[in-house]
Amino acid sequence: MQNFRAFQAARVQELLTTMRCLYPGGDADVHNFLPGLAELLIRAQSKSVIEIGSDRGVSTELFLLTNARVVAVDPWEHEPFYREFLERCGTYPHLEICRGKCPQALEKFGAEFDLCYIDADHSYDAVRRDILACTRVVKPDGWLAGHDYHQPQVEHAVRSMIDEPVAFADGSWLAKNRLSDRAGAAEDASAAQLRLASA
Repeated sequence: MQNFRAFQAARVQELLTTMRCLYPGGDADVHNFLPGLAELLIRAQSKSVIEIGSDRGVSTELFLLTNARVVAVDPWEHEPFYREFLERCGTYPHLEICRGKCPQALEKFGAEFDLCYIDADHSYDAVRRDILACTRVVKPDGWLAGHDYHQPQVEHAVRSMIDEPVAFADGSWLAKNRLSDRAGAAEDASAAQLRLASA
């Protein structure tokens, strides 16, 4: 256990200075690095994460170092990125790889995750679609989260569905999974209306 704690601390420190993505700002762009995501994880206190869009696996490895179960969902259309992902994360025994796109790739999961982190297609409609798909696989008391909140279309999509998300320095965002409550209430209301109509 002591060896893992030392390994974990060393890897987290290294990851905090590893570029997670390839923004034009390079080393000068705060959105390329993980300190905001680390802060998000401290706040969420998750034990299980499903990540939508894993790319090269930098954020995935941080999830693996801090959670008991991690599912990485990505089509990995660029094989060099998939190879880099496997080199970085492939030996962690609690990693599940789900090669595919959201929402189809999430169909095999129920409401079993503490946190869903969305960092895939950044278009307005895609972010909304991914948030909606994640509400079904995240526990009702769990968290919805994602990256690139600093991009206008992502912020607009998040704010169109979520009340008061918390934003972090790296462009991550976090909010309780209140949409599952709304969806359940809407289903209950629809069922009640059907019962009244058939009576």
